[in-house]
Amino acid sequence: VTGPAGEFRFADFGGQSSLTSIYAPRLTGTQSLDILINRNPMLTSVDLSALKEAGIVSISGNRELVDVKLPELTTVTNVFQITFNENLVGIFLPKLTTSSNEFQVYGNSNLQTLCAPNLEDGGSVCIGNESD
Repeated sequence: VTGPAGEFRFADFGGQSSLTSIYAPRLTGTQSLDILINRNPMLTSVDLSALKEAGIVSISGNRELVDVKLPELTTVTNVFQITFNENLVGIFLPKLTTSSNEFQVYGNSNLQTLCAPNLEDGGSVCIGNESD
């Protein structure tokens, strides 16, 4: 499964979702696929182990999230954003080389480790506890 040219979206702006995990072991992605995982109050894990490329990766505002797996991700053509996931302690992106426009990791108050050893092109980079 390469994934659609469109959106892979799990967003709960009303705060009522009981979704606890996302597991898509065959989703490899496309350069125009947007991954949007936002404001899921019970979400604890995201496993996109086969994802290699996407247009946008946005994982934001999931207060119980502790685990994100993106071991094969190499390219994000627009925005890579992991923000305001207060229980997330580590982000490991061993193959990511490109996040062309923006690479943002902030507001994750318990984050201890961010590892992206092969990142060559991060566009506008923001890493920290604040957005500015």
